[in-house]
Amino acid sequence: RDSLYTDPQKTIGQLNRLADSLRADTAAWLRVMLWRSVASGRLGDETARRHVWQLIGDYARRHPEEGASLQATAWAQRGVRMQETGHPDSALTCYRRGTALFNRLSPTRDRINGYINMASIELELGRPAAAAEAYRHAQFIADSAGRRHDLAAIYGGLGQVYVQLRNYKEADRYFDRALPLINAENSQGKFFYYVTRGNSYFFQRRYDEALASFNKAMELSLIHISEPTRLRCI
Repeated sequence: RDSLYTDPQKTIGQLNRLADSLRADTAAWLRVMLWRSVASGRLGDETARRHVWQLIGDYARRHPEEGASLQATAWAQRGVRMQETGHPDSALTCYRRGTALFNRLSPTRDRINGYINMASIELELGRPAAAAEAYRHAQFIADSAGRRHDLAAIYGGLGQVYVQLRNYKEADRYFDRALPLINAENSQGKFFYYVTRGNSYFFQRRYDEALASFNKAMELSLIHISEPTRLRCI
């Protein structure tokens, strides 16, 4: 999904072709159009997002069983957009609604991502205890399902929790646990890791290590990261 950020115009063309082949399957077509609207949003087209959210809401009301997964994903995407535009309380509401649906449907990866998203908002709102609880939910699901590759974001997030609590020894412990797994993350996950680790080093006055971490984040941001995401990290 990095192409959503690196080349949204190309991604739109690819998704248009895929959508044309799925006209007979409304749910599959809507899922493709949802991701197409994310790419369009990267180019400044907010109308596409709102339109597809409305289409998915209408479909879910007519087909509650088939539409539940779509609706959950749409809520997650709305949460991302609310977070990007500086509305953390609205983002948290969206993430909670999406995660509640994912928990009922039991798709493991989406449940993990739902709790990680909620944790990130709790951190943004200055509530590290609530963030830690959400990360622990995500960790339990990942451990139970043997999804080791999901643990990088969880360990990195717990590191950020302890940075907020100024317990830098514990923060370093979780950042160290995340580091061997970080290459499995997408560009955005790597970016957040290096930014948060850089912050931790900076607050510890380990300035050379902080600069090295921030430089890695900068390299990623110039190629892969959207402007709203970069601005949230400044």
